[in-house]
Amino acid sequence: MASQASMLASAKQRLALVSDQLADARADLEATQNAAQRAASAAQTAQANAAKHAVGLHGGFYDGGFRGGFHHY
Repeated sequence: MASQASMLASAKQRLALVSDQLADARADLEATQNAAQRAASAAQTAQANAAKHAVGLHGGFYDGGFRGGFHHY
């Protein structure tokens, strides 16, 4: 009977440990998802700002091509 009680106590201890690890993993997942959402939003904002900046510099049209000249001194 004592060995069964010991095995039960050990199993409860392992269950508590695994439950804590699961809670930590869920919290980490939520934090990662939040960070990914913030990063996607920041990337979208940066892309919009870059497009707005390109339009302002190039008179409303910019195809990404090189426009500069070469200077030979």
